[in-house]
Amino acid sequence: MATANDEYDEEAPQIGIGDFFGAIYRFFHNKKVGLVLILAMGVLSLLGILIDQADSTVRADADMYNSWLEQARTKYGGWTSVLDTIGFFHMFSSPLYLAVLVLLALSIIACTVHRIPVLWRNAVHPKTRVTEGFYARARTRSRAVTPLSVDEAHDRVRSMLSKARFRVVTDPERPDQLYADRFRFAPFGTVLAHAAFIIILVGFTLTGAAGFHDENVTIPLEGRVDVGHGTGLQAELISFEDSYYDDGSPKDYVSDLAVYRGDQQVARQSVRVNHPLTVDGVSFNQSSFGTAADVTIADADGVGITTQVIPLQWTTDDEQNAYGMVTLPDQHLDVYVMAAASGATSSELAPGQVRIEVYGEGERTLRGSGTVQQGTQGTVGGLKFTFNREKAYAGLLVARDPGAAWVWVGSGLLLVGICTTMFARHRRVWVRISEDPSGGALVRFACPDRHDTSFENRLDRMAASLGDTVEEDADNA
Repeated sequence: MATANDEYDEEAPQIGIGDFFGAIYRFFHNKKVGLVLILAMGVLSLLGILIDQADSTVRADADMYNSWLEQARTKYGGWTSVLDTIGFFHMFSSPLYLAVLVLLALSIIACTVHRIPVLWRNAVHPKTRVTEGFYARARTRSRAVTPLSVDEAHDRVRSMLSKARFRVVTDPERPDQLYADRFRFAPFGTVLAHAAFIIILVGFTLTGAAGFHDENVTIPLEGRVDVGHGTGLQAELISFEDSYYDDGSPKDYVSDLAVYRGDQQVARQSVRVNHPLTVDGVSFNQSSFGTAADVTIADADGVGITTQVIPLQWTTDDEQNAYGMVTLPDQHLDVYVMAAASGATSSELAPGQVRIEVYGEGERTLRGSGTVQQGTQGTVGGLKFTFNREKAYAGLLVARDPGAAWVWVGSGLLLVGICTTMFARHRRVWVRISEDPSGGALVRFACPDRHDTSFENRLDRMAASLGDTVEEDADNA
């Protein structure tokens, strides 16, 4: 006799590893999951475009990033901390974006793997038998009555299809039916396109995780600067040459650039626009040039703080003056140095003269301003400034893009996949040949695929040629 506890003696169903991974696989090849992930990727990408993004150089320096956040707070208010926490100020390298990227890649892989057996079966082992109703319901249909016998019509149709470069498959058990197709492997173009998306996503991920793009590397003549970003490289501007057209516009500018690792020079090259120097995957591209101010800064007692060559890389709204900025972290000050811009005719600053403005670090309150002549010292905002001389500087775009090759390969595969799918469409047609009650043979063509007018016209021409057999036979007689 069964007891109340007997039901607990039965073993609970066990979930195997195969069942677990099978459930994951079914989840990712679900079309609704794929659509949700595509939508999420689109929304995050749009937010990344609309929301201000902090440059990787800024994020690499805690003080600079904090200053950037304070500026962002004037625009986003109380949302600034929230946006910073979830990584929306560096969206395309944020954990959330990368997580959606990985999930989307897994979804694409699962959908592609799920589709490959179907494509292979259709290409190698197509279904040749269809029902009678198929010829009445197919999207594209055509028919012809010919005086030829069934066997003769069979041979005639087979010959026409072969001349049109169709593969013709005959079912030995149903000699009244034919299956024919062209470009049977064309649907695999979608597999190439999906694989291309995966490769492109990998490229973007590599670039976001291990790459950088720094547009603000300025090197004064005979100066050396750290490249940063974990490269361990330094760049030195040995010499600089520029030439101009008759109208005064720049014709060419060339930097003799040397790159060092520690004290050892690892590369040297003349760098100009579109002719970068590349070292260990880091490219140095010429992007700009201009004038820099060699300035020595000391405290009120004359104790030196720093001597820097400050690139005057920005211009005022009226384009009459060029200026640059240096931060003094120990003094918590921002120092702006301004000189007459090249070709300026209305600047209040004379050649050999610079204007110094001192602000609190990250503030807009002016602490002091004054003009200093070249070779002389002046006191501004409680500090002593000596304008030593002007120098040239070169502006470089320094970047490392480990995903670039992946993106190029993926883009090539995507192009091949799209062209294969669009210009070599898989054409399928089923043909049934039967005796016609009025004599001769009835030939019916049917295709269930998306309606295509050009393909329909081709089938109509084939059917018409079969109908013309009567006239051909009469001519031959």
